[in-house]
Amino acid sequence: MEPSLPSPFLVVSGINKGSNCGYHIVYSGTVAGAREAFFNDIPSISISYDWVEGKSNPHDFALAAGVCIPIISALLVEIKNQSYPGRCFLNIDVPNNVANH
Repeated sequence: MEPSLPSPFLVVSGINKGSNCGYHIVYSGTVAGAREAFFNDIPSISISYDWVEGKSNPHDFALAAGVCIPIISALLVEIKNQSYPGRCFLNIDVPNNVANH
């Protein structure tokens, strides 16, 4: 029998290449990862970067992550303080112009 592992405090799914808004959330693997955590009562967040072929570059992923760090940090504080609403997951779509800000 394998030892039981504790549940994670937060599941972060992503950052993936491509937007996950509108009907894309129905078939997105990134959103599905966060949704599965939600179904198991684990707070979760999915993060996507709106990659534009010929315009975006790999460094943009680091910029997109940087934009999300304050959100994730605030979420962890809410989880620790037990003020994060149960049965909830977030989906963040970072716009492709994040590199311009």
